[in-house]
Amino acid sequence: MPTRPPGTPNVDLTFDGASGTINGAVFMTGLYQSVPDQFFSFLEIRDNGTEQGYNTDGALQQDQKDVHNSTHSILLAEVPIVIGDGSQGTVEGVAYREFRLNLGEAGNAKQYLSLDGLQIWQEEAGNLANFTAGSGFAGAHTNYLAYNLDAGADRWIGLKEGLNGNGATQTEFTILIPDSYFINDPSHRYVTLYSEFGMQPGWEADSSSEEWGLSHANGGAVSAMTVHKTATVPGGTADVVGEVISYAVTVANVGNTNLTGITVTDPSVSNLAAVLSGGFNVGDTNHDNQLSVGETWQYTASHTVTQNDLDSNGGGDGAIENTVTADSAQTTPVSDTSSVTVESAASMTLAKTANVTSVDSAGDVINYTINVANTGTVTLTSLQVNDSQVNVFTPSNGDPIVGPPLIVPTTGPSGEYNAGDTNENGFQDPGETFQYHILGDDNNNGVEDPGETFYRTNVGDTNQNGVEDPGETFQYYNAGDTNHNGVEDDGETFQYSVSHAATPVDADHDGFNDGDVNHDNNLDLTETWQYTVTYTVTQADIDNGGVVQPGLTHDNTATATSAQASAEDTETVTIVQDPRVTLTKGAVVADGTADEVGDVINYTINVANTGNMTLTSPVVSDPSVSGLAYVSGDADNDGKIDVGETWVYSASHTVTQADIDNGGVVNPALTYNNTASVTTAQGTQMLNADPDANDTGSASVPIVQDPRVNLVKAASVADGTANAAGDVINYTITLTNTGNMTLTGVTVIDPSVSNLTFVGGDDGDGKLELTETWTYTANHIVTQADIDNGGVVNPALAYNNTASVTTAQGAADPDANDSDSASVHLVQNPH
Repeated sequence: MPTRPPGTPNVDLTFDGASGTINGAVFMTGLYQSVPDQFFSFLEIRDNGTEQGYNTDGALQQDQKDVHNSTHSILLAEVPIVIGDGSQGTVEGVAYREFRLNLGEAGNAKQYLSLDGLQIWQEEAGNLANFTAGSGFAGAHTNYLAYNLDAGADRWIGLKEGLNGNGATQTEFTILIPDSYFINDPSHRYVTLYSEFGMQPGWEADSSSEEWGLSHANGGAVSAMTVHKTATVPGGTADVVGEVISYAVTVANVGNTNLTGITVTDPSVSNLAAVLSGGFNVGDTNHDNQLSVGETWQYTASHTVTQNDLDSNGGGDGAIENTVTADSAQTTPVSDTSSVTVESAASMTLAKTANVTSVDSAGDVINYTINVANTGTVTLTSLQVNDSQVNVFTPSNGDPIVGPPLIVPTTGPSGEYNAGDTNENGFQDPGETFQYHILGDDNNNGVEDPGETFYRTNVGDTNQNGVEDPGETFQYYNAGDTNHNGVEDDGETFQYSVSHAATPVDADHDGFNDGDVNHDNNLDLTETWQYTVTYTVTQADIDNGGVVQPGLTHDNTATATSAQASAEDTETVTIVQDPRVTLTKGAVVADGTADEVGDVINYTINVANTGNMTLTSPVVSDPSVSGLAYVSGDADNDGKIDVGETWVYSASHTVTQADIDNGGVVNPALTYNNTASVTTAQGTQMLNADPDANDTGSASVPIVQDPRVNLVKAASVADGTANAAGDVINYTITLTNTGNMTLTGVTVIDPSVSNLTFVGGDDGDGKLELTETWTYTANHIVTQADIDNGGVVNPALAYNNTASVTTAQGAADPDANDSDSASVHLVQNPH
């Protein structure tokens, strides 16, 4: 056994089952597929040490040998295609071109060989010469390098002879080159494989041949064709209905024999036609109506983009694809598929508008109009428009509501006529009584006995045929009504389905939205469907939880959804809050006049909600009254002054002396005034307070003042007679408050007396109150002059003098001042 030479190949194929990849190509020992192992050579190379060569029908240039036509040209059409399955380095689903390699090293003496160069070229002919590795053929040739082992770096592969037998018909190594690396057209139809071996020390070649081959015979007559199809569309994508996709189709002879009976078909395009010149396809250069070797015939076709193309997104894969097939009398059909990307945009807009800009009362109705428009390029299906403020509750059906037992005729012996139809004429004649029974009442006793089931139909089954016919509506208990009494009792929960669907506009009552022009129930391009929604403003909307909020709005969102797109819009309507309260206060006095202490003034206080907002936390106060009390008005007993409610309070005030005294000031227009006030949470909020939600009200009652004083003066003489000088006349003066007002600034004068002295009656405050009587004393000593009377004898002579009282109130009312005189008879005795 020879020893394995030193060195590290990039891919080591010196043992069974080895494989590796270089530049996308897969190298492996043995066969890739489990097929009969056949080997047909197209290139034989032989030399000692290093060896190189390429296949050609031309003159052999390097180390090629041509033993029994072992070196010759091959067409790309002859190279088999295999599909990768993910094993041995292949990529699953990728198409590869398969090449095979056999080594002819001298048995056990020399088994190891290095593959140092592998280049696969495509040319327009198979008999070319003057080849240079890395450059191709000298002169004007195609020279397309499909694969290069050393592209990007110098690489080599370690080989060992004899791994899969040692015969010329056996494949020792398989090389797979991705089909995508090749160009399949007349200018590249020939494949030239160049290889170089033995460049690595110890891995040199001996005098035996290395052969490249295929899995089938090659190098003879080959009938082969290829078809290519390209598509162009304005803008590069199919995105508008009506735009035209243009196709260019080429059918080429890539074999080495002429082809006849050319057909080109493509059922998915329009206007498929050959491009002609002088009555011949422009590619038929020799005008023989044969697809000659090297010719490429041209065809055109088109496809107009349809709405279905966009709606289906090109059939679901995002592209409009179609396949052209070309055939000839000598070949099997070949096909090519072109693809144009579909860009379909599914979009819609929803516009929601209200018929008012603001509302200010519970019960105001907002009418909304909703327009849904298709603004994309695809038809929208399964359109649903919902509005969050629409709530339609539909009871969930439980057991059917059935009527009374079904009564059916009782038939007689014949089974055809009623048992009471004795003459069996089908009529209830006089004297006959038709007979009936309950269906299910087997013993005809009218009782649903054990084992019997009376037949009943739904109460909506008017013809009792068991079918909900047109015009009939079957009725059911709610699914949650377990006892079937129609009432949601404790422990029961009635069940409903809730719909938020907006109402479609169908003015012509044809069952289709008025915007559905073609009546297909799809929102087509350019269509705008119309819906309506109605909302009735509630007191809760305006109350806003009791919070006064400038800028308060009723916001509402409508949504439109389809299988392809969705949209929404929110409409805002201003809610005008006007929290307002009005307090009115009225007063009455029992006897009509407040003119004495103890008179009672009775008050009625009305607090009315005159705004549009429920008023909360109302507080009514009146510090100047007594017994303030709620009477009535809170109809629902919720402690809130609802819109339209008027709450009534009562209170009273008992007139005091101070009320009448008015601080000692006489005021003919004096009244007793006091003020009640009401505050609410809406009027006293720290933020956004509304003063109209607080109010005050006053009531005025006239106070009648009557300041009045009475002065009484009395005189007496000790011995009963004033008849001598020196007799003393004693006076007593009394003051009495005879009015209703405390008198202040009381002054008593009597200039004709002596020793005017206050005796008592005052409680010490210096005010003459209604309950007090003040007493004064004074005297006068009779003088000779009093008796002489100027020398005139007057039998009626008397001593007269006057006392007077003034008060502060007397300046305004003379009744608050008074005077009185006293007279004492003077006895003259002239002797």
